[in-house]
Amino acid sequence: METENFQLLGALPPEISHNILATFTSGKDLSTLSVALAGSFKYQELFLVVIQIGENKIMAWVRYIESKSAESNHGQVDNFVANATAWIRSVIDTPLTTKAATTKKLLRHLIRYHSENMALLDFLQHSLLHYCRPDHGEFEWPVWVGKICVEAFVHGTRLRDTARVVLTTPLQRPSYIPGSGLLKNQTPSTVFRSELYNMIPVPPWGCLRPLSDNDEDILQSVADRLNTHGHVAVPSGFYHTTDILDVRIITSRQADQLLASRSWRPRTDWIVRRDQSSSSFSNLGDSPPMHLMCCWQDDSAELSDNREYLSYIIDMLKTQKRLASSTDVSKREYVST
Repeated sequence: METENFQLLGALPPEISHNILATFTSGKDLSTLSVALAGSFKYQELFLVVIQIGENKIMAWVRYIESKSAESNHGQVDNFVANATAWIRSVIDTPLTTKAATTKKLLRHLIRYHSENMALLDFLQHSLLHYCRPDHGEFEWPVWVGKICVEAFVHGTRLRDTARVVLTTPLQRPSYIPGSGLLKNQTPSTVFRSELYNMIPVPPWGCLRPLSDNDEDILQSVADRLNTHGHVAVPSGFYHTTDILDVRIITSRQADQLLASRSWRPRTDWIVRRDQSSSSFSNLGDSPPMHLMCCWQDDSAELSDNREYLSYIIDMLKTQKRLASSTDVSKREYVST
């Protein structure tokens, strides 16, 4: 991109160009723009403005999340949300100053830091738009993206349902879900088998969300089958490899029944009851809809560097984009035994 293309933007009064960039750009836009401006000393000031605008946009979302959380939690930001926003603040507090941009080496570092931060900006915006209910103080973000295949035996025939999913969890300080290493694969995937399994669903937990309407149909079929037989989907490769999505999949209806006798429920139990308040559930005589959720053992280590999780976020964004455009869509297979 030629820097001469920015003559008009650079010639505008600072408040106008600032307003344009702050209002009409995504994180990807700001990242691309910073790279194009970085090579020209003429636009050094505009380059630094772009960096600052990106950080300001992240902080605006952080303040919005905290305010909505406090509104739904007696004026106090939920602890999980507070840990998440503290992490976000830590990663945008870059150790590089604006003067660092005067040397080529530090300039490259600044561009990389900004690019990673802008991936976080897009990640936050997408999560708030698609997975959250801010007015209820319910915030989620993805922790895994890929394919799941759930096997079951029906009348002597092995049935395999495969769907593309986004696994979302309540907003909290990042940690790696068991199976995070799969994000390095072209198509992250794990095979599950349906079986009787004794468990009490408790955090850490999350929702399995479909990537498309076809994926939703497949997941609903899996949910119906698990609920009918009282089964849980467990990784079928558990004893053969550690490179799996090591979670237990259950329906929200099963989880609600299992939690009914407990004297307390976690604050994040909207993961279980999410669909009960959906607009489609309008007839009091009907059973509430159900979705698939999952639980796992959190044995991940603390992040050695707060910024290291940004690479994982970028991997999730790339994987979701790749799967969404893939022609290898979800499917149901019958395999004779």
